[in-house]
Amino acid sequence: MFRKFVFGGSVTGLLFGAVYLAANLSMEMKGPLCGLDISQPALSDWCGSIGIPDFPTQEEREASEALDAESCDDLRDFINHFPASPIADRFTQVLLARHVEVVESWSETEKSLALFLYSGTTLHASEEDARAATTQRSQAEADDLCGSFEASGDYRFLTSETDKGTWVCRAGPGGHACSLETHAVCHLEERQLTEIEVCSDRS
Repeated sequence: MFRKFVFGGSVTGLLFGAVYLAANLSMEMKGPLCGLDISQPALSDWCGSIGIPDFPTQEEREASEALDAESCDDLRDFINHFPASPIADRFTQVLLARHVEVVESWSETEKSLALFLYSGTTLHASEEDARAATTQRSQAEADDLCGSFEASGDYRFLTSETDKGTWVCRAGPGGHACSLETHAVCHLEERQLTEIEVCSDRS
């Protein structure tokens, strides 16, 4: 127990002695003492608090440790809050070395296109049959119309449908025919390109 007390007291005494010596040395001489691997980060924090170059204060150190290492915005915020900190100089170099990544993502969207379906030359026994035949054609033509979005590379076609539209039906000696003025409702995925700043992991 006595040895432990003596040893602990010796270390504490050495630390206080080092602090006392550092306080009475020139700035050039204090730097190496501040970097000694004893009682860190308290010793380094103390050196920063008295303005020794290259040593941040406790507040600056703790603020830097709380940042996202790869967030350029976090680094900018630190520099704005602590412009005179030695850590700000290092963060400035990290920002200068940043690069931009383009991230691709897809999100669902909907577009509507005008679609007109002619009655054609085929006649049907009833108006109901004529409407059914035109409706059947409407889905295939809506798919083709909406699928054309994929040509740009910025869209992926999912599904299509048509709204109720406006029917024009006629009856003649040979039967019935119906045309439909409607809209193709295209369900798509649209490509999004987002630029993201990436800062290298700091030391």
